[in-house]
Amino acid sequence: MVGLAVNGLASPLLSDAYVVTLLQRVRRFPAVGAVLSHPGRLAASNHIGQSVLTCLLFTGYGLALGGRLAPIAVMGVAVAIYVVLAALSAWWLRRHRYCPIEYGLRALRTCGDTGGAARAPGGGKGLGPAQPWRVGHTIRQPSLGRRTQLAHGALA
Repeated sequence: MVGLAVNGLASPLLSDAYVVTLLQRVRRFPAVGAVLSHPGRLAASNHIGQSVLTCLLFTGYGLALGGRLAPIAVMGVAVAIYVVLAALSAWWLRRHRYCPIEYGLRALRTCGDTGGAARAPGGGKGLGPAQPWRVGHTIRQPSLGRRTQLAHGALA
């Protein structure tokens, strides 16, 4: 019971020490911050991606490698997953403004709103960019790379 209490008190201090160390490294080596910025902006998608990939690799649903790999090999797989997702994050952010999970959440939010769906630039119905929908505001569409003026008739 005492060990559990000590663990409960020490865990936040240890995580704070990790954060301070990381911040010192980022300040000293700006490239570290650049490498971590893309996965940080897609944190929700990366979290779900890491969870799905590790479940598929280490549990019985997938390859069941959990008990067969040495701990150092498991760490190597974890680093490989992180590197792949970091590269995918950088690729995604070059083409999109938000992470895939945020696009989905914004789409769910605007579908339930009576005035939330806007017409796509080609005239068809679509959600358009994930921005607050107000008539007469200029918005930047990340996928098209141009400005579009929402008119009074643009709301569906």
